[in-house]
Amino acid sequence: MVDRLRAIALKTQWLKPFTNILVLASFFLFIYVIFGETSIAADDLYLIPSLLIFIWSLLCCSFLYTFPYVPIKSTKADGLIKQIKTQIIRGYYYLLMLIAVLASLAVLLVSIRIISIWVRSYN
Repeated sequence: MVDRLRAIALKTQWLKPFTNILVLASFFLFIYVIFGETSIAADDLYLIPSLLIFIWSLLCCSFLYTFPYVPIKSTKADGLIKQIKTQIIRGYYYLLMLIAVLASLAVLLVSIRIISIWVRSYN
């Protein structure tokens, strides 16, 4: 499974600049809505969408920057030390994969709840 995530992350490396821009733009919009005093900031309509976009783009960014570096499985031709080292590093990436899946599920559930609150508030 980690190899699939590595392949997906390698194929989607072109998304890095877009996710970085999205992280920064949504963060600055969130800060502007909280601390700004113009009409857009006075009406906190954009607070929840900017927060959700920030969280999701940060999750995508962490995926794109983490999983391309998963080491390839070691073969029998590699030395014993290299095989052990590779397995330890791959175990670390399996742990990161589990954390990423749990974080994605948590963000999905929180997003559904927050969107329902936002829709009720501005309807």
